Amino acid sequence: MTINKSIITLLLCTALSIISVSCGDDNGSSSHKINKFTSVMYNHVIDSKTGDATFSVTSTHYVYDVTAVTISFEAEAKLTNGSTVVFEVPTTQMTYNSNLVCHTFNAGDITAEGGEIIKNVRGRADLRTGVIYYAFEVEDRYKAVTTPTLPMYYSKVHAVSNEDNSLETTFSEQHFTIVINQSTMKANMVINNFAAEDGMAWVDEVSYSDIPVEITADGYRLKADEVTDDDKTDKYKLTDFFMEFTEQGLKMSGSYECMGYSLSVSASMFYSALE
Repeated sequence: MTINKSIITLLLCTALSIISVSCGDDNGSSSHKINKFTSVMYNHVIDSKTGDATFSVTSTHYVYDVTAVTISFEAEAKLTNGSTVVFEVPTTQMTYNSNLVCHTFNAGDITAEGGEIIKNVRGRADLRTGVIYYAFEVEDRYKAVTTPTLPMYYSKVHAVSNEDNSLETTFSEQHFTIVINQSTMKANMVINNFAAEDGMAWVDEVSYSDIPVEITADGYRLKADEVTDDDKTDKYKLTDFFMEFTEQGLKMSGSYECMGYSLSVSASMFYSALE
């Protein structure tokens, strides 16, 4: 995977602060590289009794032991009844899963600060991109998924010419970054390695702002008749724009028109979902 300057900036923004320390025993016989960082995260919580969903933005404080490949973190989630659960995940081993092409972890059940039982805390970490997500249940009622605010989605984009449907191509180089503003419920979107037709020179980055967002029971939905890029050029204008995040934000699919092509998108926070 090629990481350009936009992705590097993305990872620096996702990890708001990173502290690396080395820890050893009194004899100096062992040394562990420890990364401590804080990421801004989205919480998507479903109430299994009512079907209601809630969305909130929070921070997760991670401690990642690079040497032992373990993770621990402090987390919180806002439930649909308005309450907030706060809990701490103890040091948990991460294991590389070759089928999922990422590390996974399972911390089991945890008692929150308020006494709530947090069940089946588990997650994935893509150490190539810095994306970490985790999921859990609260009191056998609430299903929560927490994802980073700046995921770099792996994607496949299929483009078909509106004038000649025999002209079609598929891109796998494009990356979509969606940032939701909780106060306005509008999203900013960046497409890296932008292209709309076969043979078109890649555009490093095209950005769009203020796309309306709707919270759904399964994730998020972005929809607009027309989305103009931030440089206000007609060349990169998207029409009939629709993007839907499912599995509480882990996957994305959608479609739009651009440059005389109809484009359909399938994407995931993790590479394996596209296989």
